[in-house]
Amino acid sequence: MTEAKINYRYLGVIAYVVAAVVLACHLQSLWNKFVYMDKFNLWPLIAILDWPKFWLETLTQCLTSPLSEPLFRATLALDVQGVRMRYPSVYHSINLALHLGNCLLWGGLVFRIARYQLKTWKDTLKFNPYLLAVVAACLFASHPITSETVSYISARSTLLVTFYYLASLHCFMLGFLTKEITPGLCGYGFGYFFVILATWSSAQGITAPAAFLALTVLMKPQKETYKDWLVSRPYEFFAQLFLALVVPFVLLVKYVAPIGNGFGLEKLSPFEYLLSQGQMLLTYYLRVFFIPYGFTLDPPQLPVPALNQALSFIGILVPLALLYIAYRMRTTLVVSFSLVLLVLSLLPNFVMVQPEVVSDRRFYIAAACLCTVVAYAISVKLFEKPKILIAISSALVLLFCGLTNWRTYYWYDDTRLWSQTYKFNPTSKRSQVMDIWAQAFQGELDKGAERAEKLLQSQGDAKENRAILDLILGTHRLKRKKYDESKKYFLEGLALADKQNLSSEIIWEMQSGLAEAANATDDFVTARKYASEAVKVQPNRSNLHLILGRCYLAEFNPNAAFLELQQAHLMDRYNADVLEPLARACIGVGTTKMQDLGYKIATQARQVFGTGDALLLTAAYAALESGHLEEALGYLETYAAAKNPKNSDYYYLFYGLYKRLKWEKQAQEALFIAEKMDPNVRKRTKLFLNHPIVPLKKMPSSTVEQPQ
Repeated sequence: MTEAKINYRYLGVIAYVVAAVVLACHLQSLWNKFVYMDKFNLWPLIAILDWPKFWLETLTQCLTSPLSEPLFRATLALDVQGVRMRYPSVYHSINLALHLGNCLLWGGLVFRIARYQLKTWKDTLKFNPYLLAVVAACLFASHPITSETVSYISARSTLLVTFYYLASLHCFMLGFLTKEITPGLCGYGFGYFFVILATWSSAQGITAPAAFLALTVLMKPQKETYKDWLVSRPYEFFAQLFLALVVPFVLLVKYVAPIGNGFGLEKLSPFEYLLSQGQMLLTYYLRVFFIPYGFTLDPPQLPVPALNQALSFIGILVPLALLYIAYRMRTTLVVSFSLVLLVLSLLPNFVMVQPEVVSDRRFYIAAACLCTVVAYAISVKLFEKPKILIAISSALVLLFCGLTNWRTYYWYDDTRLWSQTYKFNPTSKRSQVMDIWAQAFQGELDKGAERAEKLLQSQGDAKENRAILDLILGTHRLKRKKYDESKKYFLEGLALADKQNLSSEIIWEMQSGLAEAANATDDFVTARKYASEAVKVQPNRSNLHLILGRCYLAEFNPNAAFLELQQAHLMDRYNADVLEPLARACIGVGTTKMQDLGYKIATQARQVFGTGDALLLTAAYAALESGHLEEALGYLETYAAAKNPKNSDYYYLFYGLYKRLKWEKQAQEALFIAEKMDPNVRKRTKLFLNHPIVPLKKMPSSTVEQPQ
């Protein structure tokens, strides 16, 4: 069936049908929450203060580290600028829109390739390109294996790379098939531009030039030899060959797996990782595609290790087998190119070692390819029975729609997701541990910690997934203010993470928790060490800057403390815990302007916290250095009246007060007592006494109260 002209009315109807299928299958995802690593990926963007700097750094990252998914982060940043984290539905709607765009682009690509096949190989099997396109697009739109990619906000990189990948293929076909110079240049130009955008979205984009090369070879007319076909287009062929073979290897030199990709999972060796991908392809991806049941983040293993290993080696050979089938069916362009593209889409995740070994989103493009192969098979078989073809396709789409909504339901939140994963694979320790993790961090910390403790006791000396249990118990003890126990669990978890080469996400969580526990126990050496490490991964977390600020204060470095605490305050203005140390840091800087600022902050802190012991002394310190001597005395008298222990700071502030009043004898007596109690009191609480004095209404007593 060859048509001289394209019926755009049919294509419009196809677009409406595909859109309806996408909405029917995935609209439920708009009500889902942030799941799994979503918050981890979003938190660094929430507290960004200097957006121009962020966009400049993102642009720099595109040029220096293109495989670090800078475009994916840029789209999340745009969402954060618009709604922050108040409305998950906005993030989900972007994913849904991208999936719809991908389905339409895929249907259009299938239609174009199908028309070219009918035009070039006139003796081939007959099919209707319009029906083939709509069936392929609808199967892809509705297949439940796409549910993770649409429902999981952190999977947007896959949606983006697919969108730009398919757009580049459309542009390439325009440039390759046209006989005019201007459309040809525009097609090639935009094609390679979209390749760049695809590469910035995900590592899968680096295989786009290889897809161009495959199309170049496969679109050879039946009457021409390969030699004549390639010689007639030498520049185009060799340009694609160069980009397909050279550019990926150059980019892979600096490849680092994206953060937020495999929580608490061990990084395997390259060979072990390759075997794991072969096994997952054979025992999971292909299985759930043809039998769409059993979708999970943790597929069960076969009970016989030798059989698992054998399947791993067989799985590695599957892509080679698919390429051989593509070669044998090279005159069936729709099928052959789909199989080649399937292999190319899987290749980056096969060879780039990542903590995560299985994920439905890795099979997103591959699912589109297999849907097209299935659509082609039934379209050819039922070419003369279009009503039966439509009926069978509709039945498949309705089945897929139900299964997709069922799978999307479990992507609602962490509790549903990991509870279902554990039910599907009850023998898996990881599924059990992650089910406990989800319960603990979804508002039931006590129950999660109780389950974690029981599991820790039952598994004895086993170390597998133990770091996640340490994280749960360390966080529980931290929230319950059992800081020494918390430090013990975090230290044990970090030691295991280092030994087992675990992913960076769980390491960050434990470093952050350990820094917080150490900070609460005034173990500033440990707090600074781990907060400094954690802030490298999540530089926009205000609590880390707060901890570092307190550490610098303990090291008698108010200038560095002020920078960190100011950063923490700007990132989270509602965190009142920053106010008291920030006031001390301001005063410690020593200039009159900073002393006035410290006085204002201390006053604000009193309004928030009332009259706590440490805060009264900080308020007295701020009032003294800003020249409000009468207020300083009032704070010190309130402190004493509350029967608080008269420590070195208390007497040292009296020394400053008497010094300002020029009562040298009383000042020296107070200083003697303060230094006797703490020889480092001058370093810890710097007194400058250089601010103009606010006139006093009454004079204080000249008697120095002796320590009890």
